Amino acid sequence: MKEKLFVIVAVMILSSVPVEAQDFFRTDVYAGVSDEQGVATFTGFKSLPKNFNVFGFVDFFSEEGGSETNFIDFYGETSLTYEFWGNWGIMTELDVCSQADSLGRLGVSYRPPILEDWGVKFNFLPYRSDNEGGQIGFSFYKDISKTFFVEGWGDLDLWRHDSDDSKRPDTTYMLELQVGAKIMEDLYLVAEYRLNDYVKGFRKTDSALGIGLEYRF
Repeated sequence: MKEKLFVIVAVMILSSVPVEAQDFFRTDVYAGVSDEQGVATFTGFKSLPKNFNVFGFVDFFSEEGGSETNFIDFYGETSLTYEFWGNWGIMTELDVCSQADSLGRLGVSYRPPILEDWGVKFNFLPYRSDNEGGQIGFSFYKDISKTFFVEGWGDLDLWRHDSDDSKRPDTTYMLELQVGAKIMEDLYLVAEYRLNDYVKGFRKTDSALGIGLEYRF
């Protein structure tokens, strides 16, 4: 079942080849600094009729300290949003991972007009299909100039406790920040910092720095 859901995620991303100005599809490959993981990422966004839009990404991770081309694990998300009132939207999300069960989320999104130039979007997803808790998130993108850009996102997981998980923390967080510089048409040099409190304890580190290339289709 997990493999089928992963195929759905990949197809939805690959179908996001741009037909409108705000649509995009791109791929990034980062070499991990020192013994950190290498990462290959595919990301897409597509606006749909009737105020719908779809966004998705898949990250492929190499072994820590191993070959940068041996990408053994993946994590992917795809979301469908219906903006029903101004910049407010109803959002559904599907998360798929090679090392964990797949799950769905449901909630609302908001794009504050005052931060429109920074492409800021907030998500509040109180429902999670395994009833483990909710999530608050944000994302942004900004072209600093014709050459440089900056973008990032962050998620805060709010865990639900019961008598069996008293040792679980109340929250875990994930953060990614990226800067890029155009080196030729559609090709960018990029650097990314990742912080992932969720993986603390079963990876060598919960933070990483990657340097690589991004190509925009």
